[in-house]
Amino acid sequence: MNALLDSLPSSATLARLPERVLHLINGLGKLPYLASAMEAAGFTGDEAALGFSLLDRATNPAARVALAPPTNGAQVGAALHALAGEGMAYVRCVRGTLARHASDLLASVFADVDAEQPPVLLVHRVLTALGALDTDPRPEAAAALALLERRGLGASRRAELAALVRVATAQT
Repeated sequence: MNALLDSLPSSATLARLPERVLHLINGLGKLPYLASAMEAAGFTGDEAALGFSLLDRATNPAARVALAPPTNGAQVGAALHALAGEGMAYVRCVRGTLARHASDLLASVFADVDAEQPPVLLVHRVLTALGALDTDPRPEAAAALALLERRGLGASRRAELAALVRVATAQT
């Protein structure tokens, strides 16, 4: 028996590591008391944004682009907080609206969305899917976007949330 090798984590533990890190960073974005405790220990919004960006790159091959360096930790933290609140409220409203009025589009808009994802990733993916509907030739896509616009969930609101995502992930 080798003491060094015996002390290494098992393959099963290593296989669960990305999922466990996702839950940890997700908790930092969703749970104010955890975020406050980490902040008191010196953890910054810059580090959270970098963590979210790295997770997005790891779980979304299309997002594997060069990261911009974080700029302002307070801005990043505020954006993450806004996405956890306003961004998630937006996602719930979009989901409800599509479920009631455009159920055929619901699955495609929420295909890459998992409720366990951190808010910044979840909002980003919903915004990306809604952006794809802008070029979708189907009449139901145009009707769904028009309905979302009438409900205040249209292009201008998507642009505001996309700006928050860029700040939260420290991308310019």
